[in-house]
Amino acid sequence: MSTAERLHETDTVRILYGTAWKKERSARLTKLALGEGFRGIDTANQPKHYSESLVGAAVAEFLASGQGSRDDIFLQTKFTHVNGQSATDIPYDPNVPVAQQVDQSFNSSLEHLRTTYIDSYVLHGPSVGGPALGPKDWEVWRVMERLKKEGKVKSLGISNVPPKTLPFPLVAQYYK
Repeated sequence: MSTAERLHETDTVRILYGTAWKKERSARLTKLALGEGFRGIDTANQPKHYSESLVGAAVAEFLASGQGSRDDIFLQTKFTHVNGQSATDIPYDPNVPVAQQVDQSFNSSLEHLRTTYIDSYVLHGPSVGGPALGPKDWEVWRVMERLKKEGKVKSLGISNVPPKTLPFPLVAQYYK
């Protein structure tokens, strides 16, 4: 990855192009960002605010044009709990256990983004209303760790959580 740096055994980029709230403009704006030199793309499997499949179409078009390879692009996407989804457009079955929701969401992200792996998979905020992580979040995290061990994800993260609420052992294991 030419524009990346090594961080904890993972290639990463310093700046990601964010695709939230672009909806039907996602493909055009993602292509424009890639054309301007962005190599990090942030999205989420949250149809309420993102169009992950249009982002994937833009990345696929960019790669097909020969302007780069998949190894040149850093793709970050997120798992969003049911409470962060639109009630009418949830990208997984909300009636199955949360571990299955993560697997379903992850697999549809791979399909949307037209890739076989994700560079960074992020828990898109806590499952409960407060800033702290709850039991469902830890269940999600365990599935995310499994996906990483399986080689489907290169790095993991959590967003929309104040650092002071993250338990030290969780943070420490990734920053040795």
